[in-house]
Parts: sequence; structure tokens; C-alpha cells
Amino acid sequence: MQEKNFITVDGKRFHYMWLRFKDDNMVLMLAVAGIELSILAENQAIYEA
Repeated sequence: MQEKNFITVDGKRFHYMWLRFKDDNMVLMLAVAGIELSILAENQAIYEA
């Protein structure tokens, strides 16, 4: 049953996905996206304040 890989604790699921999609460019894109999201969240908080 292949689905067992996805019906697990989030940490294990993340680990499985990480092994599957481990790629420098993907990691870089995710890091940049995370930084952009945090900046957007900060800007949104400033506008709402």
C-alpha cells in the first residue's frame, strides 16, 4: 500500500517528501519563498496596525 507514506506523522511525511524532492534549486526556491512570505506578513501587519 503506497499511501502509507502519506498517512504518517507530519515529520515523517515531510522527511519522505524531502527525500523525494531533494534538489538544490527546489530548496533555494523554498527558502526564497519563505523569506518573501515573512516579509509580506510583516508588511500586512504594518498596514493593518
